[in-house]
Amino acid sequence: MTSVVFFIVFLAFYRMAPNKRIYLRDAVAGALFTTICWQLVSLIFSFYVSTIGNYTATYGSLGAVIILMIWFYISGIIMIIGGIINAMKTEKVEVK
Repeated sequence: MTSVVFFIVFLAFYRMAPNKRIYLRDAVAGALFTTICWQLVSLIFSFYVSTIGNYTATYGSLGAVIILMIWFYISGIIMIIGGIINAMKTEKVEVK
């Protein structure tokens, strides 16, 4: 159920965010990629932080902030890649 909600949110984001008219069928590929990758990367990052990474011992109380900022950075990259996928799909580029 949460995957469907994430997909709808990302679909709406990729439909409304650009400053040009985007059809829903053109935004589906990026929203699907972003939904799947974001959930997988979040799961893997959560596993890493809870088992391997020991940020509290190294950075003290700033460890939680550092972990959150890394997660924001990774999430942003995934969302940008989804937007690039949509842009490549909407632009009809002729290769010579």
